[in-house]
Amino acid sequence: VGTVPLPGTDDPFLAPADRWRLLLGRRADRLPPSAAPIATALDELYGSGRGEGSRGDLSGPGRGGGREAPYPGVREWSEELAALFGPGIREEVLAAAAASGRKDVLTELDADSVRPSVDLLRTVLRHAGGLPEARLAALRPLVRRLVDALTRQLATRLRPALHGTALPRPSRRPGG
Repeated sequence: VGTVPLPGTDDPFLAPADRWRLLLGRRADRLPPSAAPIATALDELYGSGRGEGSRGDLSGPGRGGGREAPYPGVREWSEELAALFGPGIREEVLAAAAASGRKDVLTELDADSVRPSVDLLRTVLRHAGGLPEARLAALRPLVRRLVDALTRQLATRLRPALHGTALPRPSRRPGG
């Protein structure tokens, strides 16, 4: 209730009805101009139209050919996400886009700030086979960090099972 701050714009607040329009991806024509970058960033990830990830029919504004502003490229989209939502959210959104099949975002992921997950590693490895050597070289630090972090997590979880419990417990066996 009330208004909320609008990140990265001169207009400091966004009305509740506009927040719902952004969330639902509907009636973008009624959004204030300062909310357009947020709408574009969200539409790029979730699509527009009806249903989850839908791109809607190709007859509406902004779809197919025309004179409307195009969707941003990956680099512009990445910078816009960082400016609007912060670097942590940017990495989460780019990782989700990579997991949904957008291999063009893999090179934009920051190896130092992305949250390691088996799904992200699987996605990177699945798409790495079709990439040229220059792009593979850019992905190697990301893969190295993901493998190292996941190995540490697995070792932490398995160590108690392999070495027994950390604290000795009394036994009910005679002599033990």
